[in-house]
Amino acid sequence: FLCSLGLSIVVYHLSPFHPLAQFPAPTIGKITQLWTFWKTLQGYKYLYHKSLHDRYGPYVRIGPNAISVIDAPTVRETLSRGGLEKGRCQI
Repeated sequence: FLCSLGLSIVVYHLSPFHPLAQFPAPTIGKITQLWTFWKTLQGYKYLYHKSLHDRYGPYVRIGPNAISVIDAPTVRETLSRGGLEKGRCQI
């Protein structure tokens, strides 16, 4: 049971039906964040992310549910609210 569950999770992360499937990534980055964790332990995470952005562009999928964005205008565009009005409970 556990093998089939694990296999189905891997297949889902690699499938085009995953919400982040539109973002380019190395195959290992689509399945797990262990490679990024390993690069963090080695002290090379920033170089690893930079090499991914050099290869894939401003948006890179670095884990099953994680995206890395390289430049400030893209970050601003990604995190902007889109001109929506705030609710009364938001200050």
